[in-house]
Amino acid sequence: MVLVVVSDQNPIAAVRFLFARCCYLLLPLSVTFIKYFPALGRFYDAWNGGAVYTGVATDKNMLGMSLFFCTLSLVWMLLQPDRRRTGFKARMDFAVVLLMVAIAVWLLQQAHSSTALSCTLLGVLIFVGARFAPIRKRLGLYGIGLGVLLMVLQLGFNLSEMLVQMVGRDPTLTGRTDIWSAVLKEGTDPLFGVGYYSFWLGDRVDRLSAKYHYYLNEAHNTYLETYLNTGLIGLGLLFAVLLSSAVWTKGEAMKCEPFGAFRLACFLSLVIYGITEAFTNRLASIWFLFLLVILRFPQKQTAQSGQRISAGPNQDAIRRLAAPGRRPNDSSPAFNRTTLRGEA
Repeated sequence: MVLVVVSDQNPIAAVRFLFARCCYLLLPLSVTFIKYFPALGRFYDAWNGGAVYTGVATDKNMLGMSLFFCTLSLVWMLLQPDRRRTGFKARMDFAVVLLMVAIAVWLLQQAHSSTALSCTLLGVLIFVGARFAPIRKRLGLYGIGLGVLLMVLQLGFNLSEMLVQMVGRDPTLTGRTDIWSAVLKEGTDPLFGVGYYSFWLGDRVDRLSAKYHYYLNEAHNTYLETYLNTGLIGLGLLFAVLLSSAVWTKGEAMKCEPFGAFRLACFLSLVIYGITEAFTNRLASIWFLFLLVILRFPQKQTAQSGQRISAGPNQDAIRRLAAPGRRPNDSSPAFNRTTLRGEA
């Protein structure tokens, strides 16, 4: 799917088209399911009896991933509109996108997904900040400064615990730290893991889920999940991809490429998102988003042989020569290699 999009003649326009259609489908349908079809859009927690909103997804975490993807995409479309659409069409696009943003914000409140909300806010801040030239030109310096500041705050004031409490979660990240300890005790091969996407096969799901009121099917950490399946080798390859992608997405943003700021915002937010959710190699919206932002593709594909000949000064001569019943003559002054080469 990702390769189909990036192989389009105008990949960025294709990405915008795909993201817009996903938002127009997922957001209104989620509201409809939650408000008018509760059997489809919500369920009640077996532990405390509270309502859990899922919308078109299967659980609130999957809904949070979809909302993260949709909200960042809508902010991108709102702040960088399609310049090919002007006048009334441009105003209608702006109104529709603004309405979709309002729906996404309401759904984020209903989903109660702290990871999705936090990473969405982080992505929006990065995207907006990267659009200002003074910040864009010193991204590396600001990144290093922010890292040092966070380290000092963590050592001096236990920043991580403060942030967890600010988003209304306990220090165990809603039981995630217990899950991490449990899966690490499974004794997987540290170098090779258990095999690609194989950790949750067999009776391991039932055994690890015995003390929970739901079934576990992920480690709730992208990096830990990668280690369990493919060991240190797979984890090293993942970090190599992340490092390479970080360098060139930063370069794209600094050059003020049309897709650069959005790439950087999505990439950094997804790196943080992976701490509490495992999204790699899964059929989730943010996995496709991750692949789209780390793949390099040109803004527009160059014309290739066999494509339709564009209009030019010799177009009429070539059209007459290609008419039925007319056989071109190589000696004709209107039909020569220079003409074809100029029109190709």
